[in-house]
Amino acid sequence: MKACVTNISDPLEYFELFLTDEIVNHIVTETNIFAAENLNKFKSKGHSQSHHWSETNANELRVFFAILILQGIITKPTARMFWSKRKLIETPSFSNLMSSRRFDLIMQFIHFDRDENTDSPHPQPKLKKIWTVLNYLQKKFSEVYTPKQDICIDESLLLHKGRLSWTQYLPLKRARFGIKMFMLCESHSGYVWSIIIYVGKGTDISEENK
Repeated sequence: MKACVTNISDPLEYFELFLTDEIVNHIVTETNIFAAENLNKFKSKGHSQSHHWSETNANELRVFFAILILQGIITKPTARMFWSKRKLIETPSFSNLMSSRRFDLIMQFIHFDRDENTDSPHPQPKLKKIWTVLNYLQKKFSEVYTPKQDICIDESLLLHKGRLSWTQYLPLKRARFGIKMFMLCESHSGYVWSIIIYVGKGTDISEENK
């Protein structure tokens, strides 16, 4: 491992090797700008909660990401149930961290890249909305750790049922529908050293990924 870790038993310290202040602040800036530019449009479309928006910050965004991770561990049929006050199903940790309205507002406005941030033509136009964050994480994956042996290329499917022209159907995968990715991994640890997101015919295999 090439990165310095002071407490090897602290998962948060490892997590922050990748989700650094630099990239969190980038997402905060992009989110606040996107919200400011589109607030009136959302209000005119009947998004009644939009007028409650106030700018987010790095600490709040980290809490938002923590909630997303918790939602992957503690599963419920609907997102609204995480904030339910019903005794049989309540999970008070979520409302203690953030109100459901604030969570919904950040989910509505969160943004990673504006269109004007990228040159034209874009190297991967289908990924331009996440391009800065994706490239930053790719760089961190290779900087933090170098796989030793037993390297494999794994085909993975990220569950997604939204509107994407390049959503894949893989009947043998547990998720079946989603975003297909090719990941270069270390077999014994599962560490992901590099990722290629498959976007169909236009998928770019750049020299650094070969």
